[in-house]
Amino acid sequence: MRTRHSLLGGSNADRWINCPPSALAEQNHPDTTGATTVEDTIAHALAEHKLRCFFHLEPKRKPVIPDEYAAEMERHTDAYVSFIASHIPQGSQLWVETRVRFDQWVAGGFATVDAIAITDNALHVFDFTYDKNTQAEAGNHSYLKLYALGAYQMVRNLYSIEKIYGHIFRPRRDHVSSMHINLDELLDWAKNTVRPAGDQAWRGEGRRKTGLWCTFCRARTSCEEHAIENLQHPIHTKDNPNSHHFL
Repeated sequence: MRTRHSLLGGSNADRWINCPPSALAEQNHPDTTGATTVEDTIAHALAEHKLRCFFHLEPKRKPVIPDEYAAEMERHTDAYVSFIASHIPQGSQLWVETRVRFDQWVAGGFATVDAIAITDNALHVFDFTYDKNTQAEAGNHSYLKLYALGAYQMVRNLYSIEKIYGHIFRPRRDHVSSMHINLDELLDWAKNTVRPAGDQAWRGEGRRKTGLWCTFCRARTSCEEHAIENLQHPIHTKDNPNSHHFL
């Protein structure tokens, strides 16, 4: 189920890694963002169907697509399949919409990864985002590296992995981003950054820190650090593009 999330999961990783107390603090505030949108759910189901067909995996029934979504969604999911196919040859080991766990480093940590592939000694993770409103570079996002950790934990006894590649595909923003990290670097990050932050987050300890991760934090309205940041910096406008205001 794509709507189920771990307290310390992948999608909110930037937040709890940079501001560990935010994870428990958010539990005192209702989630007003709503569940995954119907449009996003259908897009992921269609993308999964097409990937399974293209790579000759066990098929799943094609979802019913409302007429108002159909043309755009068909075009973007075709592009997503082509994007993955450009990185991995047919015959590669591929998992689609797969639940992974990274609980070796983060207690209770899990996430659903859109696609995972093995090519030679390399592990690829793919993130398909149908949201129009967000954009991120792969190299700057902790969630992509957590997905890679989970994927590595899943396959490490089956494959010899040396290199990790992470890919973000956001077709409605015409945005594609990729990152590369060596396995040793990833494991060092997990040990020295992720694990300490996760331990603090579960205890509600650590330093509160503001940043772009505050944007979707449910606890920001009661956060003293966030309030101070907003008082010290003017609102970001076209006349003041260098502001770091986190509404």
